[in-house]
Amino acid sequence: MSFQKISGTDEIIKKLFDSKANNKNIPLVAKRQFLLYYLEAHWEEICGEIVAQSSSPIKFIDNDLTIVVNNSMLANELFMMRGMFLAKVNKFLAGFVQVKNVYFKVGSLNKKSSVSSEKIEVIPKGICPKCGCKMDGRFALCSCCEREEKEKLKNSIYELLMLEPWLDYEDCKKYLKCDKILFASVKDNLKNRYFREVCLDIADDEGKLMAVMLLTGKSFAEVNERIYSNALAYIIRSAEGYKDVPTSGSRFYGEKQ
Repeated sequence: MSFQKISGTDEIIKKLFDSKANNKNIPLVAKRQFLLYYLEAHWEEICGEIVAQSSSPIKFIDNDLTIVVNNSMLANELFMMRGMFLAKVNKFLAGFVQVKNVYFKVGSLNKKSSVSSEKIEVIPKGICPKCGCKMDGRFALCSCCEREEKEKLKNSIYELLMLEPWLDYEDCKKYLKCDKILFASVKDNLKNRYFREVCLDIADDEGKLMAVMLLTGKSFAEVNERIYSNALAYIIRSAEGYKDVPTSGSRFYGEKQ
């Protein structure tokens, strides 16, 4: 059964429980769950603001409705007025569902997301401007093209850092439009590569200088002999045991001192 032409949850709930409607193929558990969502969405309208803040419908089986209440005093008061409470619920349901009994249970409230005819979100449809496939209209690109663009940006950051390894995120933004997490990820991978080569004593002079500039954030012109030697010593000292770490997935740890 389709509800595409039905507007609002009021009409849906009537069709779900109308014995004359073509709803035999809808599972009973689905009908009960929707009724709970419907009641919760209008709970303040049914029982008032104060009671609604401290209670919530949690179960509807065999026309019996169970209400969870967050304190025993209120649960006792509602139990004493259960006839009036039941009448309010049935009056709101307007006869399309008949609640026979109402029970109150003391417990913590864990309210579900309410279904409201006024707040049903319609996801706009769109076309990816790059590949032309159908996509969620809330995004600029489809997921495939977005991944492709991200990979291109990642490569651009890598190429930039290979030329100017001392750059930080703020400097990078002058050249490329990227987020901080992606920039940090690329730079961390470069650090891991060059720091590891230094620790394994397989780095050439260019590789050692790259490691120093990546660590200190200083350009080639700013690196003097003292900075160079101190930085290399720091990398080796901070990465004790680094030689035992495999190439893939390795990461450099340690604070600059």
